[in-house]
Amino acid sequence: MKRFIYVFFCLCFTANAFSYGKEHIISFHSNIQVDTTGKVIIAEQIEVYANNDDIKRGIVRSLPVYRTDIDGKKQKMSFSILAVQRDGHRENYQVEAAGDFWDIYIGNSNVILEPGIYTFSIIYETYGQVGFFDDYDEIYWNVTGNDWQFDIEQASATIILPDGIPSIRTACYTGSFGSSASDCISEIGSEKEIHFKTKTSLQSGEGFTVAVSFPRDIILRPPPPSKAELFWLKYRHIIISVSSLLIMLFYGFFSWRKAGRDPDKPVVIPQFSPPNNWSPSIVRYLYKKGCDNKTFTAALVNMAVKGAIRIKEDSKKFSLTVINREALLPDEERAVFQKLFSSSDTLQISDKNHLKFSEAFSLLKTELEGKQNLKDYFLKNIGYIVSATLMVIVAIIINVAVSDFNESIIIIFLGSLLVLCGLMIMIAALKQFKWSNIFMFLIGCVFFIPGIGMLIPSLLKENNLLVIFIIVVIALYALYIYLIKAPTKLGSKTISELEGFRMYLKTAEEDDLNLLTPPEHTPELFEKLLPYAIALDVENEWAEKFDGILKRVNYQPQWYNGDKPFHPYVFAGVFAGTFTSSLQRAQINPTTSSGSSGEGSWSSGSSMGGFSGGGGGGGGGRGW
Repeated sequence: MKRFIYVFFCLCFTANAFSYGKEHIISFHSNIQVDTTGKVIIAEQIEVYANNDDIKRGIVRSLPVYRTDIDGKKQKMSFSILAVQRDGHRENYQVEAAGDFWDIYIGNSNVILEPGIYTFSIIYETYGQVGFFDDYDEIYWNVTGNDWQFDIEQASATIILPDGIPSIRTACYTGSFGSSASDCISEIGSEKEIHFKTKTSLQSGEGFTVAVSFPRDIILRPPPPSKAELFWLKYRHIIISVSSLLIMLFYGFFSWRKAGRDPDKPVVIPQFSPPNNWSPSIVRYLYKKGCDNKTFTAALVNMAVKGAIRIKEDSKKFSLTVINREALLPDEERAVFQKLFSSSDTLQISDKNHLKFSEAFSLLKTELEGKQNLKDYFLKNIGYIVSATLMVIVAIIINVAVSDFNESIIIIFLGSLLVLCGLMIMIAALKQFKWSNIFMFLIGCVFFIPGIGMLIPSLLKENNLLVIFIIVVIALYALYIYLIKAPTKLGSKTISELEGFRMYLKTAEEDDLNLLTPPEHTPELFEKLLPYAIALDVENEWAEKFDGILKRVNYQPQWYNGDKPFHPYVFAGVFAGTFTSSLQRAQINPTTSSGSSGEGSWSSGSSMGGFSGGGGGGGGGRGW
């Protein structure tokens, strides 16, 4: 007999352990009390079994910040926590924002719960949850939410209406989000109380939703909007968008008229020599409004043509050899020459000598900046650009703020900013090739690529005025950045002179330019102006102009020694690009480059069309 009793208790204990071995919600009950003012007070009682698996300190109850209206738009809801308890006693809690949810952490971070059964109670109030329709009003409420981590053995709810209000229709739904299954029952407990209960347990990810409709005009309805309010609600997006565009266009036009208009440009006249007898590197610097690696190439080729160095090419590998240290060179080229050949007369164009080449390039840039101040020639109007940038950002923020928030709109906004930022960084990095700019270009890609990934799917999904507005604003902003930069009178004169010189270098037959006394085509003229042709990106045209003459005299340059016979057109077509690429690579450290609501706003749940997860409320929860 004793043995039988022992076995019986063991079996009971084992069955109990099996029943409660897995953490789950034993029961979930919600009292939903509706006030005539439209306020709804929710009292949730959640009984759980905890065994220190996920529920160590308590539970997290997630409540949604937004509710989707009948038009599919997200409306922000107000929630106010009134009380939180565990087993009938006041319990610690804190609320944290988590995207579209408020997470209520119930429990003490310093207290670990013993395995067992606990009852957590949350009381909160909310407004705007009553749906107003032509023939009735309604409370449509997602009791449990569809995002619980745990299974729910039993779920129930009681909707308490104001005194004297009879219910018209009731409905309840169970299952995963969107399910129209109704594995639940409802009954009227009194004139104002309606009880709901699930017939079976709910699995993780399933929820319980209830709905009750009742006669209209007992709950205080919001006053109907005035004509002005209706007009604003209907057309606010257009008003804000058009107003923003008009303000930005007004600012852009008058700022451009004041500071961005180009002065009258002199007539472009072909000329045979560089303006002001400038060196090729200065010509390139003013032509490109900055120093790039082709500026470096033009300077080195000019050194070679002037007899200071010889360029040797062997299988597209280049080296430089000093020929005459006393050769007459412009100041900026002399500084570069001394930097490159301070300790040796021969220098391989290789990343092994990256320090010399990167320092020489920086020195060339410094020398050019010292001799020619670009501000004397070109106005960047940075102040106007900063003002326009701030105006664009503010305009986008205002238009987003008055829009109907949804995930796509937020993603479009963020994606647009990322794309814009990434493009600006990459364009800035491409202006000049060096290791720090490669790193900057990669940073731009880090912004640009995710921005495109966010933007394109959302643009395809959304048909929204905000999308059009953002695209138009970004396009206008890019156009403004281009137009607001303007040359000074000196800059306009210089541009005209450079275009005239380039016209001569590029045109195959001088007769086409109506020139009276063009200089004779000689090997000396070819050599003298070749660095300028490289500087102005017309080396191919310049070489083609001399191809026949140089072949007739079997021209072999003293300043260049290659592993193949010299052909001017072939040489110019390949040399400048290959040589410039070699200079770019030679400046990179190999040890680093390989690493690195209104009426009728809610849908109805008590009539046909309701589903699990619909209505207000919802969310879910987990342990912590």
